[in-house]
Amino acid sequence: MVANNYEQYDDCTLARLVTEGDSVAFDALFARHSDAIHTMLLKYTANTDDINDVMQEAFMKAYLKIGLYNPKYDFGAWIYTIARNTFVDFSRLRKSNALNPQNISPEIDNTAQCSSP
Repeated sequence: MVANNYEQYDDCTLARLVTEGDSVAFDALFARHSDAIHTMLLKYTANTDDINDVMQEAFMKAYLKIGLYNPKYDFGAWIYTIARNTFVDFSRLRKSNALNPQNISPEIDNTAQCSSP
């Protein structure tokens, strides 16, 4: 749960607090931006499991790379870009795995009987 006093801070301040080790500040950023990211991902897929996976990965990337965030730019645009790129990577990986012949299981006929020599 995000403490109410974090609502008073702008995104730049929250991002700075995260870089100083305040993980609750990141919870506030997540709460502030997760609905918009979810809505954006719904435009790409209706699969809620995929959306949840991409959101989790995108926000984890943002948390780990928060020190690279430039406060001259909008935090919402930054996390939006991370989420969009994460979805593109996710889709490419899924497509390449689906097309990889090594990922196709051979059909096994369990009813076939071996004949004795």
